[in-house]
Amino acid sequence: MELTGGLAGRLQDYKYTPRSVSYLALNPGDLIEFSYNDSVRHGIVLGVKRNTGGFFISDRFTPLQCVLLCDSLEDSTFWDLLNNMYMKPSIATYANAKAIPSLTVVNPRTGNAYVEKFRTLNVSNLSDIVRVRNLNLDE
Repeated sequence: MELTGGLAGRLQDYKYTPRSVSYLALNPGDLIEFSYNDSVRHGIVLGVKRNTGGFFISDRFTPLQCVLLCDSLEDSTFWDLLNNMYMKPSIATYANAKAIPSLTVVNPRTGNAYVEKFRTLNVSNLSDIVRVRNLNLDE
């Protein structure tokens, strides 16, 4: 399994292990690349107050996965996020993401704070999920 989107470019100088997984195997702190409505995206799974695992069933019985999209984050903000939350399930929450200063900065292109890239994704539209493991951020 290979990364095919923008995440591959961001991680080109690092060693890592990509693994194809189901949404049921995801945990907060996981860095993932996935297809959503036929578009390749990447992000980090976050836990939320409603469910610390990042996956939950909505009031309308729709299965949802909580992800902070990273494809449009500035590189420095992306690395800030990874340094704070990658593979740290108890820390990788929306509440903690809002506390990372670089995520609360307003993106000049959109006029929104980067932390607003948080999404609850309908898992029926998620496919080709690749989880990044063994990423050594100290290299």
